[in-house]
Amino acid sequence: MTQIKSQWTTGKHIKLRITQTLATRMTQIKSQLTATKSQQNVWMKNNRIFKIVSLVSLTIFLTIYQQLGSRMLLSERRLDEAIFERPMVTSISTVKSFPTLESLVNNEEIVGDVQFLLDFAILGFGKCGTTSLLRTLREHTFVETLGIEANYLSKDDPVSLVRDLHALVSNTTEKKDNRRERLRKKDRYDQKVLYGIKNPGDIRREQSLMYIQQYWPRTKIIVMVRHPMDWFRSLYNFVLNEMGKSEELALKKIRRKKKWIVDTYKGKFHLFLSKMGKTSMGPTELRLLGGDDGESLLQGIDDESLNLKMPNKVFLVEMNELRADQDSSDELLFRSEFSKFLGLYPIINHTLHIRPGNHKKAALQKRVDIDLCKEEFVSTRRELMTIAQQASRWLRLYFLQSDDVKVASKARTEKLLLEWMHDPCNSINNINGRNNNTLTE
Repeated sequence: MTQIKSQWTTGKHIKLRITQTLATRMTQIKSQLTATKSQQNVWMKNNRIFKIVSLVSLTIFLTIYQQLGSRMLLSERRLDEAIFERPMVTSISTVKSFPTLESLVNNEEIVGDVQFLLDFAILGFGKCGTTSLLRTLREHTFVETLGIEANYLSKDDPVSLVRDLHALVSNTTEKKDNRRERLRKKDRYDQKVLYGIKNPGDIRREQSLMYIQQYWPRTKIIVMVRHPMDWFRSLYNFVLNEMGKSEELALKKIRRKKKWIVDTYKGKFHLFLSKMGKTSMGPTELRLLGGDDGESLLQGIDDESLNLKMPNKVFLVEMNELRADQDSSDELLFRSEFSKFLGLYPIINHTLHIRPGNHKKAALQKRVDIDLCKEEFVSTRRELMTIAQQASRWLRLYFLQSDDVKVASKARTEKLLLEWMHDPCNSINNINGRNNNTLTE
């Protein structure tokens, strides 16, 4: 009996120990689960904090990105890729067979489609930076142009223009061709070679515009303008210093018998641009174009040109856009948007000022600079300011509203055109840091 009781007691103790061991183990497991859950809560909390911090950081970055401009935060290489869809087209220069000259011109007449010969044309205005922009374009690997001044259309000779453009397309420079092939293989895209001309006098001549409309309706037109007072001073100084001529100050009307090189009438950029047919030409617009002195809008225009409706796209450049600091947001924006307009990749380089003319001859003589701020030129300045204000209004209210007219930045262009409303000689309304005695050439 005692033996049986002893066995039962031993079994009871074993059961108790097992129960205690299980209880201890359960407590340990519960503690581990509690710790794990606590860690998970901490991790989830930290994860939420991380997400919040990331979102706030991203918001701050995007705000700075918008304020400063993405082009300041990206390298120029990445700028191309970020905002510019690289063209995937075949260049006419890479095609072995294209229309022969005989199929385009016959008996001094254009008989074929010559659109492929001309991608862009800088048609105006003289003394507004056209030479500098042309030089920049000519440096581009995928651009070919004819000389400095291609005045074929102003001489009523579009046939010679076709001949020379055809020769240009046929005989691209070997040095550039090698560079093009390297870029195409490196970046795996095929950029079309663009062909262009520059003759800033064509914008003032209706017949030249009619040639463009007839033979090159898809050619992209580039027009450059500047404050008419700056333009007049630059033109006058150019005539005296670079051309070696002496011209009087001519006001208001064009001389029929003797065409003056320096004439305030030529500064009516708005009047010449209106002949492209990009605006509705309603009564209010016509009054603005006609001027306060009642000058007829139809002066020097034949009946046929009144119906001119050019389908060409136009890129308008205010000259001060070229003067922006290199690699600034405004400067990068101009270069990228201008290149995008032309369909050109990589984007063009920074534009440096190039002064046209006979520099060697000019260096031998004392330079003469007209000071329009002097009292003796008050009537000339008054006439130029009237032109400037009318041009500013028309360009902002009408020309820039056309779907065919493009700019790098509408807000910046409008701001620059608003400055035309003020006399640069007026220190209160001093433009771009110019003082009373100097106007930037």
